Amino acid sequence: MAHESRWDKAVGDIYDAALAPGGLLSIAATLTELADGGSTHLSLRAADGSTEAVCHGLSDEALPRYAAHYHRLNPCTPIARERGLFHITRVKDYMSDQEFQRTEFYSDFLRVFDTVRIMGTPQVSIASDYALEIGVHRGARNRDFSDGSVRRLQHVLPHLRRALQLRRRLGGLDYSDIGIAVLEAFAFGCVVCDATGRVIFANAAARCLEAEDRIVLAASRHGIGAPEAGQSRKLAAVVAETALGGTGGAMALTAADGRRLFAMVTPLPLRLAWHPDHVLVTLRSEDAEPPFNTERLRIVFGLTPAEARLSVSLAAGRSLAEIGAELRLSENTLRTHIASVLRKTDTANQRELVRMLNLPPPMRGA
Repeated sequence: MAHESRWDKAVGDIYDAALAPGGLLSIAATLTELADGGSTHLSLRAADGSTEAVCHGLSDEALPRYAAHYHRLNPCTPIARERGLFHITRVKDYMSDQEFQRTEFYSDFLRVFDTVRIMGTPQVSIASDYALEIGVHRGARNRDFSDGSVRRLQHVLPHLRRALQLRRRLGGLDYSDIGIAVLEAFAFGCVVCDATGRVIFANAAARCLEAEDRIVLAASRHGIGAPEAGQSRKLAAVVAETALGGTGGAMALTAADGRRLFAMVTPLPLRLAWHPDHVLVTLRSEDAEPPFNTERLRIVFGLTPAEARLSVSLAAGRSLAEIGAELRLSENTLRTHIASVLRKTDTANQRELVRMLNLPPPMRGA
């Protein structure tokens, strides 16, 4: 029960911190405590090359030195990317202590700041143009991280990803004193509902989507829904699961005229409301400005030009036959490219890839 309380508090703190000023540093502190670490480094990288990074529990010198030079010398990063290991691992899962201790990264950086025990991941996809690096550390006098510590951090990772997606979608603004009404200002649909799907709040953009018959709000006795019954049931299931403590999810909804609407369900941060069992559903139309391009995909995920073109075509809803004819590639070659893209983007299948690429919405003034 104590472990459950600790877990619940960590998840709540992460979602709450995602919308707070200096929230990334608060998230780093939460991860340090959850993993029984001594310090944590978090770095968010955008496709345009900009980086937002924080360190909790380290001296002020560590972050600029790592960013300026030593991040390029981290031997775990290329190994993880080569093997597609974008989940929580320890250094010993990559190489022996002897190999690691012979590296310049260990001798000139980690020993200096006493962060020689490390677990984390070099890349968590937050959006098509946004990725997170995590590193939690212990000093030389401590034991290495246990399997239990790895499992706890891995278990919180989906929640962290959802919280940062929400932070990205809402623009990283401070809602601490404004509350739920601030959602009215956004150009994309925002709906707050309870576990049954009952709509508590819907902003103007969401009401416009309802007027276009692309989403069902108060008109449905079952609460928020979609024009297509099967998709409506799936959305209701994700909402109910999220309200009960799940991480949420994303899906595409189809209107009667064939247009698609991309929905993301997340727990509602306590900064926006007072009920922990309420959820936030954000909605972006497929005819909104595309959130990605081939160059961004190449930078963020390391895709080849062919893989990036294929990904953009898939996200636009084109079939393999159409893509093959345009690129003059066989279906077998395309499927080989898809397998490589799934590995590099850490997505389970083609549907999840398309969902991820279409997730980030346009914002007013952005």
